[in-house]
Amino acid sequence: MSTRRSEHWAELPERGKSSGLWVMYAVYATLGRWAFALLLFPVAAYFYVTSRRARRASQEYLARVRQRMHELGQPPRTIRSTFSHFLDFGYSVVDRGAT
Repeated sequence: MSTRRSEHWAELPERGKSSGLWVMYAVYATLGRWAFALLLFPVAAYFYVTSRRARRASQEYLARVRQRMHELGQPPRTIRSTFSHFLDFGYSVVDRGAT
């Protein structure tokens, strides 16, 4: 029996609606980052709760980051949760789209 490695997060099928993303961009453009953050939290929570594969991919990535930092002799840092990783992803999407 072979163990298949988890799919890369970018290979996971898209689960959201593009219209939802445009609404988020519009909120960011008209009301600013604070309003976007209010909307991002429940959106990230939805994807966090409903996607075990995305959570697993995030956990595996963060484990690799922690291991690499240890190998480089970097000082210990607070380990960010997988949910924070989901939020950071949402912020990075809007930051890339807003420029």
